[in-house]
Amino acid sequence: MRIRWIQNGAAVVAAAATVLFAVPTPAHAAVGTLYIHPHSFIDPPKGCQKWYEEDTVVTNHTDATVSFYTDVECFTNAVKIVHPGGQEGVKSMQSFLVWR
Repeated sequence: MRIRWIQNGAAVVAAAATVLFAVPTPAHAAVGTLYIHPHSFIDPPKGCQKWYEEDTVVTNHTDATVSFYTDVECFTNAVKIVHPGGQEGVKSMQSFLVWR
């Protein structure tokens, strides 16, 4: 009977450790730096970001594609799409979207 109690206790501890260490942590959408001159974003988060800028240069040193929009919610057609390692001029933007 005591052995069964020890086995059950060990199973509970193993299950608790699995849950404790297997909980996913939030991940960044992109690894690297996104430069929207004169600003930089290190490991920019996934999703739409409000950001107003006119006549700027974008350099994408991340591992994700980034698209730029003239509205604040990334809803209209993208005015520019910059792939990893790319650089583009953007005339006017109010938001950008980091894809994964």
